Amino acid sequence: MAHPQIDQALDLLYSGDTAGAEVLLQEAGAGKLEPPAQLPHLDQAAFFEALGGIKLAKQDGAGAEAAFRSMIQHEEKGGADKSGHATSYAKLAEALCLADKHDDSLAEFTKALTMKEAAGAAPTTLLNLLYRFADALFRKGKHKDAAAHFEKAVSYGEKAGADPATLANLVMY
Repeated sequence: MAHPQIDQALDLLYSGDTAGAEVLLQEAGAGKLEPPAQLPHLDQAAFFEALGGIKLAKQDGAGAEAAFRSMIQHEEKGGADKSGHATSYAKLAEALCLADKHDDSLAEFTKALTMKEAAGAAPTTLLNLLYRFADALFRKGKHKDAAAHFEKAVSYGEKAGADPATLANLVMY
């Protein structure tokens, strides 16, 4: 059973209201940014997903990393969907990038991409992941690898029916 405050916090987070999401997480945690006691693993994973997203928005790479690592542990214990679990590794990769742990970030992006492809993820989710992965490679100075991933993202973008502006943006990289 999903926890309504945590679900609402995620909705607020993904609509851009990080402050509102944080308030709901604190309410769920009895005034603390901690998950309520006795939550099933997947609800705990959702709590840490929201917390990690808030930390990312606040540019707190180390805090986001810790939250996303907890999210991944609870997803593994709770039997999360394979494609969604792969997305969690991509979120961890973003946190690591923000924390200037670029080599670790690239390893997690590689893991996420491998898992997404093995799960047969939709081209739209692969497009998003490849774009973020390519951007991280570019920032690390691995321009040839970044170009290859942007090229692959264009391919997935075409399969997903991406609009011409999105495809042009990928090609420009």
